[in-house]
Amino acid sequence: MIHKFLITVTLIIILSGCGSDSSESNFIVGPINGPSDVDVNVATEFSVSVSGGTGITYAWTVEPVSAGTFSSTNTATTSFKAASVTSETEISIIVVVTSNDRGPEVRLMDIMVKPVPDGWAVSWGGSGTDIGTDFTVDNDGNIYIVGRAGPDTDFDPGTGSSINDGDPIFLSRITSFGNFEWAVTWDAISAIGVAANSQGMIAVSGDYQGAPDLDPEADEFIVASENPGCYLSVFDSFSNFQWCSVSQGSNDYVDTGFQESWFDYSNWAFDVASDNNGNWLILKRHHLDLTWGPNIKYHTPGGSSTDDYIHLLRYDSTGAWDGESYRFAEVSLNRVASAGSSGYYLAGHDNGQPYIAKLRDDLSGHWSRVDEGETGDNLDIATDSFGNVVTVGTVSQGGDKNCKLKLYDPNANTLLELTWGSSSDDAATGVAVGHNGEFYVTGYFTGTTDFDPGPAVNEVSFDAHHGYFLLSLDSEGDFVWVRTWGGSYYQEIFNPKVAVSGFGDIYVMGSFTGTADIDIGPGVQDVESAGQSDVYLIKVAV
Repeated sequence: MIHKFLITVTLIIILSGCGSDSSESNFIVGPINGPSDVDVNVATEFSVSVSGGTGITYAWTVEPVSAGTFSSTNTATTSFKAASVTSETEISIIVVVTSNDRGPEVRLMDIMVKPVPDGWAVSWGGSGTDIGTDFTVDNDGNIYIVGRAGPDTDFDPGTGSSINDGDPIFLSRITSFGNFEWAVTWDAISAIGVAANSQGMIAVSGDYQGAPDLDPEADEFIVASENPGCYLSVFDSFSNFQWCSVSQGSNDYVDTGFQESWFDYSNWAFDVASDNNGNWLILKRHHLDLTWGPNIKYHTPGGSSTDDYIHLLRYDSTGAWDGESYRFAEVSLNRVASAGSSGYYLAGHDNGQPYIAKLRDDLSGHWSRVDEGETGDNLDIATDSFGNVVTVGTVSQGGDKNCKLKLYDPNANTLLELTWGSSSDDAATGVAVGHNGEFYVTGYFTGTTDFDPGPAVNEVSFDAHHGYFLLSLDSEGDFVWVRTWGGSYYQEIFNPKVAVSGFGDIYVMGSFTGTADIDIGPGVQDVESAGQSDVYLIKVAV
């Protein structure tokens, strides 16, 4: 993941002070010894050789002074650590050497600080269970992650510290260079989805029960829910809580004097998305169990009924429901995505068969497709610049789950259908579309897996129970490359996600247990979870 740059090294020797002629003394100062280019935040050794003279002192400095720090400024040998930069930066390492006989003598060496590498990987956690459930990238390349954290989680993957205040649900922000910026936490059951809109606002969907405070700040936002309820919370890019809308769950009892009725409501969140107008779409499940007693006036018997459906609601940027919604009966949906000005796509399964639907901009039904005769699920969804939609998920083949990708045009025509996997269970859990229409698919695999959906074979073997993968396919669905990572242990399956920023950068987020190598390039970066599980974030070098 480290890239080398060819540069020209300039050595300048400046002699000053009395008696600078070397014939007057055996005091000799050589040039600075060290590399011509250094990596960001990596300690690199520099030294200067001196012979002769007495009472020698050293003074190391760097120009500009903000370019980095020395481990010691008054020794012949020191370590220099360059600060973060966003482009190739030329700096000057300077040492001033003085002695009782002669001096001072100045040695200067120009070096290049290499930019932050194209790829990096970070992880963080605490002694409990830390799980990243979803993430997104905003227009400026900042990454927002939501999930569940333990009581002592340190959200900062760097040398700093940002310890959880005890609440279990978090939203954190990390820059495109992998640097932690902030994290907020609140009390709830879960955070399921996260999305960023064009105005720089961040929305989180999740579940709650009881009367938790959903506002991470000093103010309170408490709406009681006897049964599970769901929420949609919106933050600005500086972590400030803006507003929250909830769908409560309850147990209601009604007695009219002629008949008794019991209403048992529950709501669960699935996903959140934004559209081109800055609106928010929340996908949730509503469940109602209705039971009624006999009507004593009309002598009708008691009974019961169940109403269970998926509900899509749209809110404007201020949190006002615009009155538009859509109900899906007898289907289970996982994800929602905007189709630009032409509406919205939703993906999941219908009675165990992969399912996708498109709604118009007014949230009326446009079309839906079921992969009849197949057993599987659509686990993620993404759109391209032409309004096409791609789904990834699972399909049962030979009794085991394999990975599946399917591409539709805006009129429901199938443009591409691919499958790949091993002889055991595999799943494609996340998908993103690149700027040239290429596909990036992430998921988990078992044993030896052929990742080429075409006739060629590109196998990767993994010794542990499950490994993770990131597969690159071109716009025609042809294999480009695959990267894998994981650990040599029996690990839980945490579904990884993938996202592509507006700058074309590729990111992968997930969770792991035990020890794992999270360098998905040729190098090794072993990390160990502090507790039951930790969260990782990877920027992919391509």
